[in-house]
Amino acid sequence: MRVILCSVVVLLYCVVLSGCDQTPPMTASGEAKGDESMTQLRNKPHVNIGIIGNTGRGRTRLATAIAGICTPVGTVPSLEELQNQVERQFVFLEYESRANHYAHIVFPEKARLSDIYQQLASLDGCVLYLDTQGITSTARAQLLMATAAGVSKVIVFVDADSGLSDAAKDGLMSLFRKAGLTRSDIPFVQGSTRQGREGLSSDAGDIAELVSQMDSHFKPRSCNADDAFLMPIDDVFLIAGRGIVVTGRVERGVVHEKAQLDIVGPAGIKSSRCLAIETFRQQLDAAGPGDHIGVLLDGVRRSDCARGMVLAQSGSLRLSNRFMAHIFLEKPHTIPSQADFLFHTSVVRGRLSATVNNSPPGSSGISSADVELSSPYGLEDGLSFVMSVDGEFVGIGAVARIQNEE
Repeated sequence: MRVILCSVVVLLYCVVLSGCDQTPPMTASGEAKGDESMTQLRNKPHVNIGIIGNTGRGRTRLATAIAGICTPVGTVPSLEELQNQVERQFVFLEYESRANHYAHIVFPEKARLSDIYQQLASLDGCVLYLDTQGITSTARAQLLMATAAGVSKVIVFVDADSGLSDAAKDGLMSLFRKAGLTRSDIPFVQGSTRQGREGLSSDAGDIAELVSQMDSHFKPRSCNADDAFLMPIDDVFLIAGRGIVVTGRVERGVVHEKAQLDIVGPAGIKSSRCLAIETFRQQLDAAGPGDHIGVLLDGVRRSDCARGMVLAQSGSLRLSNRFMAHIFLEKPHTIPSQADFLFHTSVVRGRLSATVNNSPPGSSGISSADVELSSPYGLEDGLSFVMSVDGEFVGIGAVARIQNEE
């Protein structure tokens, strides 16, 4: 019997590239155990969303309230179950509103920045949750990381009867400008998550207004299929009798069977060929932006691929460890000498040296710096990244100019 390649990727829809290092559960025949909801036909646009912002139980209450007035797909945990789960892991909800089909990521209270950044990159839009704390450092960091990951659609939910103070409003407007967002494009909903309980009717006030704004504001992220194909590698599997399969979410471009591809990693660029593409128990001739796929590669060993590497159109990326970057720092005038750079699914240590500092008090906080990575990476002009020091967020940036090639 022909081994089904999609057995390694059939659960990707549920985890939405969660960074899980375990293979999907298998039956005795070698096929993945699937949820019936994964194979159902959808007649509504599919939108990936998440709630970012201030930490605490308000975010989980809001997630439960939203799911409670929508139509669940599969099992939606209770508020107590959800609060227990998000203490240690990402949780994925699935439901439908009147207009859209949603895959909803609930972020854990504590998680590595690299895992948060990877999940943000899969979102089409996010809800920024604020409460009486105003704008916390966590809310600032997650909003900036979301914009670095390409999320441009944001809705603000203020969980406070009295709304935000004038100082908090001014701080929020400043944060929007730094994140490159326009206030007029951002809906605000004020309400209370404490009214959110499962089983609420669709006229449940503020939560219903939030869902209505989600339906009108959030759309599947537009991607240019004409760009060079690129897919960050999320996981790698060895399939008996077939070979190496890499899984991930197509970030841009289209990949076809028999396409010439590069596996770009710190040790160099390995050329290969696409032998097959599969997703959700279906074999594909091609896959495009937003698709979660498994790609069977020709002439590749297990040691040639790893999470954090990139699968790309042949010749489209340059391997380099030095570049000039435009960066935005949370604390202007404090450019760190070293930082961890989060690219796609990879984390690379690097050294920084300031070249131009355009961040006097009250400015945008944007500076220029030369960066030297500890190991080469597949770079391109405009590639966004997040910087952290000792696991703490310090800023975002983008590659302005590659200075040398390996």
